[in-house]
Formats: sequence, C-alpha cells, structure tokens
Amino acid sequence: MTNGCTNKAAWLLSIAAGLSCSTAAFAQSDSCAGATVANDGINAFDTTGYTTDGPTECLFFGDDQVNQDGWFRYTATATGNLQMTLCDLAFYDSKIAIYNGFACPGVTSSIACNDDFCGLISQITTPVTIGQQLLLRVGGYGLATGAGSFNLSISAAPTTDTCAQAVDVSAGGTFAFDTTGATNDTAGVCGATAASPDTWFAYTATTDGTVVATTCGLTGLDTVLSWYADCPANTLISCLDDSCGLQTRLGIDVFAGNTYYLRLAGFANQTGSGSINISMPPPCEISQPAGSVVEAELCGEDLNGGCNIQPNAFEAIACGNTVIYGQAHTFVGPLGQTRDTDWYSLTTFADSTITATLTADFAGATFILSGGCSALVAEAFGTTADGCETVTISAFVPAGTYYIFAGPSGFTGNECSTGNNEYVLEVSTDGGCTPTGACCLTTSCSIISEADCGTAGGNYLGDASACENPGNYDLVAGQAQFSDISSFGTEVFQGDDTFVNVSVGFNFNFYGTDYSDAFIGSNGYVTFGAGSGVFGNGPIPSAGGPNNAAYALWDDFNFNDGGRCYYATLGTAGVDLRFVAQWTNVPQFAAGGDNSFQAILYENGSIEYRYGAVDGFATGDATIGIENADGTVASSADGDTIGTGGNSYIATYTPGSDNCVGGCASDLTPCRADQDGDDDIDSDDINLFFAAFEAGDSCGDQDGDDDVDSDDINIFFAAFEAGGC
Repeated sequence: MTNGCTNKAAWLLSIAAGLSCSTAAFAQSDSCAGATVANDGINAFDTTGYTTDGPTECLFFGDDQVNQDGWFRYTATATGNLQMTLCDLAFYDSKIAIYNGFACPGVTSSIACNDDFCGLISQITTPVTIGQQLLLRVGGYGLATGAGSFNLSISAAPTTDTCAQAVDVSAGGTFAFDTTGATNDTAGVCGATAASPDTWFAYTATTDGTVVATTCGLTGLDTVLSWYADCPANTLISCLDDSCGLQTRLGIDVFAGNTYYLRLAGFANQTGSGSINISMPPPCEISQPAGSVVEAELCGEDLNGGCNIQPNAFEAIACGNTVIYGQAHTFVGPLGQTRDTDWYSLTTFADSTITATLTADFAGATFILSGGCSALVAEAFGTTADGCETVTISAFVPAGTYYIFAGPSGFTGNECSTGNNEYVLEVSTDGGCTPTGACCLTTSCSIISEADCGTAGGNYLGDASACENPGNYDLVAGQAQFSDISSFGTEVFQGDDTFVNVSVGFNFNFYGTDYSDAFIGSNGYVTFGAGSGVFGNGPIPSAGGPNNAAYALWDDFNFNDGGRCYYATLGTAGVDLRFVAQWTNVPQFAAGGDNSFQAILYENGSIEYRYGAVDGFATGDATIGIENADGTVASSADGDTIGTGGNSYIATYTPGSDNCVGGCASDLTPCRADQDGDDDIDSDDINLFFAAFEAGDSCGDQDGDDDVDSDDINIFFAAFEAGGC
C-alpha cells in the first residue's frame, strides 16, 4: 500500500490529513516511550499489531484482555478546553485517555478518558493551559484494533461555564446556550454525570410561585436540568431528565427575594447548543371532585408508599372506574430531600385496557407496573411539568394485578405547609372486571365466570382458581463445591448488560419445554428462548423480564471492568451429562469486587448453582432462583444467603397437577350418583352411570375401590331411590 500504510482506510485518512502514513511512524506510536508528536487538527493512527503498555485503568484492561494502544505527545497551543475526538474519524469500538506530562504514566491515572461517546467511538473534552504537556492514548474495546484519525482542537470556555458566571434570567423568556467546550461545575445528578459539561442560569424571584425551565422543542441535545438553592455550594432542589422526548421541563416553587441557580447539562457527557425558556405560569388550584375517593393517608404520612417502602404497601382500588383525590408532597428530613409517592393496586380478570389520568397542582408523574416492582408497562408512563397540566396513559393488558403510581415527578418544594400538593387521579378499566376461575366440566376445564360456569353445567372452583397447579422447581440449599472450568471451558466475551447464545449440548427440559440452546447473561442468569440484559434484580415471580430464566446470582455485573465468562458441556449421557455456565471474578457495576459462580443444567432436568468467592450481598441486593416464561411461577432465595464460598443450591422440577380430578363431573360433587354434577339425581344420571359402567370407566366407580362392578350398581340405585346421597 502507498506510503507504507497497513490498509486502505489508513491510507485514505493520511491523504485527507496531509500526513505521512509510514510503517515507521506508526511503529513509533506503539509504546508510550516512542510516542509520536500530535498537532492541532487531524492525526492518523493504526493500532493493528500493536501491544499494550499502559496502566490497566480507565477502561483499559491490559494483561491478556488486550487493548492494543497507540501513544502521542501533545503540547497545548492555548488555554481553554481541549477536545480529542474520533467521531466520524474511526470506525471500530475505540477507547481514549489523556495523561498529564510527557513522563510515561506507569501506574499514574489519566486526567480524562472515554468510551462510546458517539456510538462505539470516543471523545474527550478537558481543560488545559497553554504549554501544558500531555500524553494521548488510543486503543480499542477488548481485542478491537484498526486504523483511523483523531482531531485535536482547543476552544475558549463559555462565559456561563460556571455557577458563578450564571446568566440572569429573572425576567423570563428564551435564552440561547452552548455547552460545547464547557467544563463541569458540580456533582453528577439525574443522568448528567460528574464530568458532563454544563452551563448556568440564575433566577431571582420577585413573587412567590412556580418557575418552569424547559428545553422542549428548543434543542436536539439530550438535556438534564437541575435547580440549586445556592452557589457555589450547589444545594440541589430538584433535577429531571427526559420529560418530553430527550428534552426536559422542570419547575420548582420559589419565594420572593430568593435567587435560584439552574444547571443545564447533556446526558452522559453529551454537549450541544440550543435554547431554554424560563417562565412563571399562573398559580394552580386543585379541588376535590364530587363522588371521588379520598386517599387513605393524610399529607405527611406514608401509608401507601408501594414499591418505595418496605414492606411494600398499596392502596387497593376497584376494577372499573375510580376517581381519587389525593396529596403527594416533598419534604426535608434526616436523609435529605425526599418525596411522598402514592401507589394503587388494581386486579383484572381478563384482557382489558387500563387508563390513568393525572391532574396535579405540582409537576407530577404517573405510570403502571405489571405486578412486580420492576415491571414497567412500557407504554404506560407520563409526566407533567406545570401545575394543573393533565397527562393520560393507557395500556392493553392481560388479566393480573397492576400498580398505578401518582406523585411528584421530581423533588420539588411542594411541602404540606405550602398547600400545593393535591392531585386527582382517574383510573378506568375497560373490560376484565368480572371475576373468573376454573370451571370443571365432564371432559374439560375452562377459566370463565361463575355465572357462565353454572350455565355450562360445570363446577366452579372459586374466583382466581386455576385448572391446574403449575409445575415448579423445589429450591434447597446444598454443600456442593465450586468446580472451576476456566482452564478448559469455552470463553464468551461479555460487557455490561450483555448476553451470548450457546449450545447446551443436549435437550434440557425447562418448565416442561425442551431447549437445545441457552443464553448466558452477563448479569448472572441463564435464559431460554431469548436473551436478556436486564440488570435490576427484584422479587420473583414477576411479569417483568428476564423471565424463563435460571438465576444463579442476578445482580448488576459489569464485565467491562473485569471478569471472564465460560461454558462447557461435561459428563456422559444417561449418567451425569451436564451444561455449565460460569461467571469468573466479575465485579458489580460501579462497586467493584470479585464474584465467581456457576449455573449447572443436568440432563435429568435438575439445576444446580455453585458459588466460589463472592462479595457479601445485602438483603435484596441479589436474587437466586428459577422462573417460568410468563413470570407467574418461581422459586427463589435471597443473595444474602451466600457465604464466601462452598455454598450451593439444587433445584428439582415437580410437574403440575389437574385440579379437575379425573374429568368426571361426579368427582366434583358430594354425591357420585349425581353423574352430571347438576345437583339433581334424575334419568340423565342413570344414562350416564350405565354408559360408564358398560365402558368400565372410572366415572361409574361409586365405592372408590378403582373397580366398576355390581357393588357400584347397588350403591348408585340406593342413592337414586333416596333422591340423593
């Protein structure tokens, strides 16, 4: 290739940049000691065939999880914000880092690093001073290598870059902003990290009321807004992300004479420009509708805190149409600023549409969970930004129990003393409100209403009863030891919230269904039929994902920070054939640690979990168990039951059983002579009995000796002549 370039992409990039692409130049960049000089503008690189010689920190793994890296020296040409970007200049999963000084870093930490800023490509912005010497490091995720370029540019910090430089927006209106080249001025909140570039505004209230800031329809940036009570202490009042698409509207209560500080930042370090509007809408008053149900707690109490309190507590409402008049407030307590949230439970008995409409005199939110506290009904979520706004959510759902949330969308100052903490929540259910249960007929079972069961001549087993007791696994503690397969197992590469599909090596029967393959999830479970990256563990069973899963240790694990994943099929068919999935030395997300454990699937259908060295898990922090495909049946144990090694669990499956015993209507009545189960002994019963008798059918067995004979005839006619049993 021309000019010694190792591939066509590198050659084209070198021409565009007007740079040499010699093999010698790239080779010099392979080590920190041989770092190539970088200049403002485009700089080409190619990490193909490189080694790694930097510290194993800041997203660079080192050792045998190589991030082949290239090195460059750069001297800042101005004071401002240095941006190093590979966006649109490199085309593989890249990682970059910047180190202070020209001395090779060794164990020295970087001053900035990034992964996946624009898709899988990286970008960094960090403040520099003129003449400052820096080392720049370019690598790839895992074993990824390739050619590309990075651009270096320095921009002056915007005048609103800090809280102290906040622009006065007290008069209200629409104001331009640009966070490009800005620095970060406070801690991370609501999705804007502690490294997110931000810009600032100051609002001094002339009257009491609610001031609202919004970027809705005014920018393409994924904005995060946060209000603070002071500067530079930055005492947080409220923050919010994504109330209108990727943009945000956030209001707070203000009091005359006080100054409030508004931070605008991009989600997860994003930068961009646009406008923000500041306004104070007219005050809002909510009154109790006639005929409404008053929430069962007073302002200041927390009796229906639902999923936000332990134990969970929900206020039940009837299926149909209910209008609730309630109060939800924020308050300052020993743990800082918190909020009251109200949760209502609703049970449906068939497919139906649930609709919830919230109107509040504060910025509110409403959503629907499908039974479990982590199972959000995807389309059923809505928020308001201003008082007296109305939001309606609706979802078509199967029979089940649902939780409807009503409360503040943020941590605004609607304390009980202010009086602006009232709301009206209207919940309607279209269909599904008639209780149903198992109806046993002569040869079948159906889930229908009691009235319909009577019309069909069946026996109704009760509301919410089932035709069958579902099969389930019995989970018991064991003493089997962790048996490491890392030296011979097949390694699969995991990241954060990832999964990999692999062959089991035999047909494994899970809840009555055979599977020849499985999905190993990075978050400590094996699923069947589909993979899952759900990281938030919770109680099972739950309609929320993953479902159809064997949870060896369900928690938020992150292979990007370390750890390995292996699998193997071992043993002899008909003897001890088994599939092993193993998580090795994997840390918890943002918490570190090392956790090694296994899920073992045996040919006979049993499941075993074995634990090596694991972190100590607090109650509720991790879930162990087995759950069926629709999240209605499960067995579980808490992660706090695991020690530091040598513990295990074994699970064996028991098939389900039929609640309509034998399929004979007479089995379901106190009198077996009542052959059709209609609570009346007549000629119909004679015909049915003799049909069963001649066929030798068990429905003719009157004395329960499992034999249809002359004794049964005598017993039947004695009951018939007596008009009953």
